[in-house]
Amino acid sequence: MNGINRALYHSFTAAGLLACVATSGLAATLPASAQETTVAQADTAGTKTTTTTTKYGGWTVQCSESGEPPRKLCGASYRVVAKKNNSNILVWLIGFSKDGKLLAEFVTPTEVRIEPGVTVSLDGGKPVKADYVECTTRSCKARAEISPNFSRQLKGAKSAKVELTRLDGQVIQFTMEIPGVDQALAELGV
Repeated sequence: MNGINRALYHSFTAAGLLACVATSGLAATLPASAQETTVAQADTAGTKTTTTTTKYGGWTVQCSESGEPPRKLCGASYRVVAKKNNSNILVWLIGFSKDGKLLAEFVTPTEVRIEPGVTVSLDGGKPVKADYVECTTRSCKARAEISPNFSRQLKGAKSAKVELTRLDGQVIQFTMEIPGVDQALAELGV
């Protein structure tokens, strides 16, 4: 996987994590301050793995530390979920690739047009494009490298608009407040 660390990706998209956004028709669970959970485990070889989950506003940061010497991998996620069945509509992931690039990945529903991809704009600014890199029967994933300029903008952003286009040409817009993004990025070391 050339994107965000695979183990973190799978744990972000697992149904157990909850980080929702407040917008019309969507569930809203936005903790006022950071909440942290730590779990320590040992694998069959006796290697200790510590997983820490911290919530900052609507963002969830999950870090996993293991190995000798210990290596820490972290990623942040933001979810848009449907109220009626609590299923993911959109998941926004931020993390580092194996080669150290800061990436944004968007997990979207299927039946989307590959072009124009997914666009995200912060506080009404210029949109940044994420190209689709994978589709399965359950979801599609778009990815973009986060530039230093976009990273600076993201740290100060209050809201984001994410757009994707369905197969029938209808543009779907997710406009959301993104509280805690600055703290989530700081936890990632950005």
